[in-house]
Formats: sequence, C-alpha cells, structure tokens
Amino acid sequence: MSAGATFEDENDTGAVDEQAEAEQAGDDTFGEFDAGDDEFGFGSSLWDGDEGTLTDRQRDALVVILKHEYISSDTYPREFKTLVENPSLIRSMLNNLYLDLHLDPGREIAFKRPARAEGRKFRTILYDTSYNREETILLVYLREQFRAAGAAGATHVFVDAGDMQEYVAGFRPEHDTDEAGGRRKVENAITSLRKAKLLLTASSSGDDRFEVSRAIETLLPVERLNALLVALRSGKDAEDADEGSASEPAEEATGV
Repeated sequence: MSAGATFEDENDTGAVDEQAEAEQAGDDTFGEFDAGDDEFGFGSSLWDGDEGTLTDRQRDALVVILKHEYISSDTYPREFKTLVENPSLIRSMLNNLYLDLHLDPGREIAFKRPARAEGRKFRTILYDTSYNREETILLVYLREQFRAAGAAGATHVFVDAGDMQEYVAGFRPEHDTDEAGGRRKVENAITSLRKAKLLLTASSSGDDRFEVSRAIETLLPVERLNALLVALRSGKDAEDADEGSASEPAEEATGV
C-alpha cells in the first residue's frame, strides 16, 4: 500500500554539479577567492570565460539551495548567512529556473519550490518523488515529537531509534508477520531522513539517538500532519490525504 508524503526534489535535483558535495557546513575553504568577493553582488571572473554575476559565496549558496530540500543555519551556516544578507540575488537566479525561494528567518531555514501561476505550467529541473510508507510514518512521528516538545518549552528535540521502531510497528498490519523485514525497512527510512537532514546525529550520543531538525515544522505543517495521521490510522493511502507536495508548506508556515 502506498502511503508516501510527496516531496519535490527530496535530496537531488539531478541537474547540479556533484562537486557541491565536497562542501561541508562551516567549511570556509570551499569555493573562496579572496580577490573575487564583491559585496554589491556584481560577481567576478573566477575562471577564464566566466560571465557569472554572483560572488563566489553567493554561487555557493545558490548551489546548496538547488541541491538540497532545504538549508538552515545549522546545516550550511555560511551559505545561509549569505542568503539572508541578500536574498533578492539568489531569488532572481531561482526565478530564472521557474523556482521560488522561501526564507523563514525566524526558524532560520530556506527552501525552494516550483513557481506557480494560474493558467500556466512551467518547465522544471526538479522531479517528483514520494517518501515510502515507513518514511511517511516517521515524518509524522518526528513532527508530533517536535510539536509536543516545543509546547513544553524545549528548544532541541531528540528521538531514539528504538522509539521510532516501536512507533512504526504500531501501524504494521496484523497479517504482516515479518518483524525482521519491518525493522530493516525502518532502519532504511531512518537513513533516508538522515540524508535529507531531517534527522541530525546527536553529538556524543552514538548512532541510535538523533536530533529532529526544526525544518520539520515548516516542511510538514500541522494541517498536513493531521491529514496524514487520519490516513495512516484509517489504513487509507496517505498520499491521497496529503494535498499537494509536502515540500510545499502553506504560506503562513514560511514566515515570508
């Protein structure tokens, strides 16, 4: 049974140079050219024949926002800072690709989504992909935990692999007796959410404890959370209940 929440450009656009993978959050050595920084955004020639109009740091920010579902002050602090300082330049470049930039200064996250216009359908460099059933259930679990902890005043929310296994098992059909296979599916789902940076490794806590990214609050707003919960508990196709892409948060959730 399909129960996937749909995300556009979950982890890879398929159209951006893989060199960007060499960049790590906080690594100030990547892509810097001391002679090329132009604070006014007119760029500089970084190689023979370069006609780009952005500075090296602005280009770095553009690459990571294209490659990843979202970026934040935690995952890519330097690029996020660059984006906040002059978002109009990056937004303009994304608009040229029929993409919109959504910036949430309060939660310190930024993400892109396909441009929308009534009566128009634009080409896109993104592709549609869906989280599978286990991944969707974990997204619901993470969002519930984040909401409950936030209501209690917590600023950081942590979850354990064992608790996630137990939560997903609660949705396993009675006729599914393959417990070992079910556990492997959950392990794979955890790995997928770690790659999407919605689960962050908790420092000094081993491999079984994770911090929930605050991006979950924007990427899965309450109304979609409730729709997915109803669908999962009723055994319906969760994707049917999730109108639109879960990577397209409601406007009021973006803060922009």
